[in-house]
Amino acid sequence: MPAVLHPFIAAFTAVRSGLSGSLLVVLSTLVAMVVLGLLSLAGNRLAAVALVPVALFWPLIDQQVEGPTLLVLSYSHGVTVADLLCPIALFAALIAFLRPRRHAPHG
Repeated sequence: MPAVLHPFIAAFTAVRSGLSGSLLVVLSTLVAMVVLGLLSLAGNRLAAVALVPVALFWPLIDQQVEGPTLLVLSYSHGVTVADLLCPIALFAALIAFLRPRRHAPHG
């Protein structure tokens, strides 16, 4: 691991350990991310805007539901199954913004 990343990893670890929260917070965030993601994919841009901060909050609290490690970054850090939800949710939000808006026909 490059030495330049150590301060960032230390700060992230400190914030993450302070926000581990209860299982209720974790599951509520997960449900919110799924619902907002589905609404975003359906074309709701307001849901996409709300999805971004929820998705960015997810890696800070997902320790209780992480699952297996998919990629080891160092002896104490890795990418887990739960970590993949953040980029998937951000991708759903991006799709909502890149899709052309449907306009109601004038009549």
